[in-house]
Amino acid sequence: MPTTRLLTSAGLRRLAGAALAAAALTGGAAHAQVLDFAGVGFVQPTGAPDAFGNLPLAVLPQSSAYDFGEGVFGGYYDLSSSFAFNLGTGTGSGTFVFTRGADSFSGTIATSATPTGFLVGYTVLSGTGLFAGLSGSGTGRASSPA
Repeated sequence: MPTTRLLTSAGLRRLAGAALAAAALTGGAAHAQVLDFAGVGFVQPTGAPDAFGNLPLAVLPQSSAYDFGEGVFGGYYDLSSSFAFNLGTGTGSGTFVFTRGADSFSGTIATSATPTGFLVGYTVLSGTGLFAGLSGSGTGRASSPA
């Protein structure tokens, strides 16, 4: 199947209002954190559309490196994501995991088509390592190459 470059970051994606279990880092109560990140990923169909028009897609692991900037959560993370995109409705859903060593966070995504790509909604459900106790949500934009 052909590889399609669909998920080129058009800017920062924001996971806002993420409640980190930061007590271990700050000695106090958990604090809301904002994680900004940018990157490029390539997706590829993993099968043919089903009878309802749902096209299964996955981010190619070797194509993704997302930069979380500086600081304690900074550095490059790998993205693993699989989702189905409905060709008729222009919407999709699936799962994601960002990983760097023992540090990761995961959750669900919902996508909707735009003329140049996708709007992506993230819901963070869990984390490990530095992201233990992470939850929250955010939005982003993924665009096709110009």
